[in-house]
Amino acid sequence: MSHDTFQATVDTLIENFARFDYYPTPLVDVAVLIAQADGQIDPSELEMLRDVISLVFGARMRASLVATLVNVSIEVTEAAGIEGRLRLIAAILHDCESIEEGVRFAALVAHGSKGLGAPEKAMVARLGAACMLSSEEVARIIAHVQATVPPEPLSSKHSIPPGV
Repeated sequence: MSHDTFQATVDTLIENFARFDYYPTPLVDVAVLIAQADGQIDPSELEMLRDVISLVFGARMRASLVATLVNVSIEVTEAAGIEGRLRLIAAILHDCESIEEGVRFAALVAHGSKGLGAPEKAMVARLGAACMLSSEEVARIIAHVQATVPPEPLSSKHSIPPGV
């Protein structure tokens, strides 16, 4: 994935979350929902989550901490239900004036993992619907990501030093 595009999207989201006094943890949930869209998180997706979470929090995360964050996200989503979790994420994105950036983030995570397959597109669409975006708006965001961002793994351009 184009690291610059992804980093710019993350930076905008982090700035907006901070401006409205939110922590960026909903971005972890979005990344986990995308990784889990096909029903499981495989080792390459777990490494992608480590890269994404490291960028969101600005420090290289230990694998054990990433596993904990991913498991907590899964547990919270199971308790609330996917639609309930998506509605909460959408409300936070709305509060932070970041709806389009949040949906772009989801599309970029999917595109930079294994590509935007049917399950990932469906999850991005579900997030977009929870954000009250039309299906056309979501399709435009997805098409823009696919047309302008080379599908390379985030980890190939990782800027966080791998010291841990």
